[in-house]
Amino acid sequence: MAYGIQDPDDLASIITQMSYGGLCEVADALVQMNANAERDVKTIHGMADTLFDWAQATCEARREREREREAKKLAAAAVKAA
Repeated sequence: MAYGIQDPDDLASIITQMSYGGLCEVADALVQMNANAERDVKTIHGMADTLFDWAQATCEARREREREREAKKLAAAAVKAA
């Protein structure tokens, strides 16, 4: 696992440092992801799939925001240079 997360204890430690509001955002996202899903979150595999899909989508959204910020910086620099 990335970012120093090696086992469930590490993940638990990070979760306990989150705000209640942040936890509610994650819980809401997980509920929404399963609203129309065909997986059973009452099973180990269904919940693991949901957690992975949420994490993957969240990381991709962050990368996209970073790409957009970088593109804006480059565009602003190009305007200044012109």
